[in-house]
Amino acid sequence: MKFVRQSPVGPYFVDFLCRERKLIVEIDGATHSADADIAHDLARENWLRAHGYRIFRASNTDVYDNMSGVIEALSAFADRRMD
Repeated sequence: MKFVRQSPVGPYFVDFLCRERKLIVEIDGATHSADADIAHDLARENWLRAHGYRIFRASNTDVYDNMSGVIEALSAFADRRMD
């Protein structure tokens, strides 16, 4: 899979995007834990999903502490069919 980072998708920017598979990878830190942030993320996810994108989320902690696990989970996620 080929990913680009900080890519625009409609009215939003995503952390990483695989255009070929319409797959988005979001790396979440502490800024995604407040109620307003959660509401914004939900609206954003709904828009992206409505336009055919799948979203894989990983935490900063997981990326730093378990990169191989994140890559394994992303690979499995990418291979699953879109619901």
